[in-house]
Amino acid sequence: DIMIRAACNLGRFEGALKLFDRLKEEGLTPLHRTYAHILDGFVQIRGFDEAHSFLIQHSGKDRKLDSTNYSHLIRLCHKSGQKQVARNLMKEMKAKGFD
Repeated sequence: DIMIRAACNLGRFEGALKLFDRLKEEGLTPLHRTYAHILDGFVQIRGFDEAHSFLIQHSGKDRKLDSTNYSHLIRLCHKSGQKQVARNLMKEMKAKGFD
């Protein structure tokens, strides 16, 4: 988690993704905050659509997609002025049964 966060903070997002993949290859389960760091990097470097795709792609594999993940992405949307995207994510979250 620390190395992934550091890589994201230094703008080395591709390196952070490689560390994330290696973590999973070694059989370790990423923490909630590890996902938060990766989502932050996706939003900054590649945008909300890819962050959302990453979230969906990893749900059910090594963890369940939960309200914590959605809430983090919604906060990132609000922070950068993407209010309609945030509303859409909130609707999606509620449709899946999250409060």
